[in-house]
Amino acid sequence: MHRRAGPDQHQFRRHAVTLAAPVILADTDASAALTTTGALTINPLAGTALNASRGGAIALVGGTLTDSGTIAAPAGNVSLEATSGDLTIASGALVSSAGVANQFFDVTEYAPAGNIALTADVGTINVLAGAILDFAGAQGGGAAGSLTLSAPAQTVNLNGTILGNAASGYLGGSFSLNTTGGEPRQSCRRTRAKRRR
Repeated sequence: MHRRAGPDQHQFRRHAVTLAAPVILADTDASAALTTTGALTINPLAGTALNASRGGAIALVGGTLTDSGTIAAPAGNVSLEATSGDLTIASGALVSSAGVANQFFDVTEYAPAGNIALTADVGTINVLAGAILDFAGAQGGGAAGSLTLSAPAQTVNLNGTILGNAASGYLGGSFSLNTTGGEPRQSCRRTRAKRRR
């Protein structure tokens, strides 16, 4: 049973939900949310993505959550939460809130990157090798965003790639970790979250 709680707010109660799309994309300046207490699975699908938007927000909540596809909120916010089990970002998956460059005639404007938040209320966060979390600033300008990983009852297994870099002169990204396991297990392939001068 699907219940619409408001504009772009969808609740599926305890039912398992599978989403399949080339890209799950936040619309410009819009906020979309999907919630279920069952398993939530995001799968890739062949096809052409829509034109890039900017400044939107996506919140996906499941009992367990497995992302094997692409979730993007350019210069926006992505929140993924597992309420009763593990949250897994699979190999080949991309979660992005990266900054955006827009060309207006001979002027380029940069929208800073947004935020990515991954939360497992009682389970483990698993970012597998080959997965990418991208909160970098746009190439050429704009600040990077932030990444928050919260698994207060378990651990974070971080084996994917983190991109939080920014162009010279712009603020690099920030990283926040909340877990009973201390430092993330394993190590990410590459972390770039520095302020470049």
